Amino acid sequence: MQEHYFGTRAGEALQEIEIEVSISGKPVRLVSARGIFSQDAVDKGSAVLVKFLQSERGKHYYDAAQSGNVLDIGCGWGLFTLEAAAANSAAQVYGVDVNTHAVTLTRQNATLLQLGNAHAYIPEELPRLEYDLILSNPPIRIGKEKTMALLERYLAQLKAGKSALFVIQKNLGADSIASLLAAKYRVQKLASSKGFRILEVSRG
Repeated sequence: MQEHYFGTRAGEALQEIEIEVSISGKPVRLVSARGIFSQDAVDKGSAVLVKFLQSERGKHYYDAAQSGNVLDIGCGWGLFTLEAAAANSAAQVYGVDVNTHAVTLTRQNATLLQLGNAHAYIPEELPRLEYDLILSNPPIRIGKEKTMALLERYLAQLKAGKSALFVIQKNLGADSIASLLAAKYRVQKLASSKGFRILEVSRG
């Protein structure tokens, strides 16, 4: 298993590869790179969340963020950022990732798809905003403590009454993460599919 996608090594060159994926239901060619999470395709967990957001039930969350701000935590090559920007041209969508190559790729892919409302930053450069929707397939393999710290860092910027949607593999601790989050937030299990849970986390 590759571990280094969590950050960019000093002096590490960007080794781009072309990928064929679907964004907003349309096949497109985008760029990824060696060392990026799910570098060759859409991973199973992210696919579960995308499918949910494209459903009648899931579209409600995009509607709730209309003309607002959306955050994609751990954007990788930009899947959730691009999907959200394509689904709602009135929203401003921000991808954030500690891997500088991921930020570069998300920006490149937004340009390829002509999505002027899609942006990407490393955490230190992300504008300080409040969000109407947060999306993430969290990097659970960094450890539960670090994962919780990461999610809570950005949940603090979620607007009251708005939602964050996290897709987490069941056998990697989806239920325990849900329990920990429930100590501070409202947590609902929206769906289960292919070994993954979709959690809705909201603030009062």
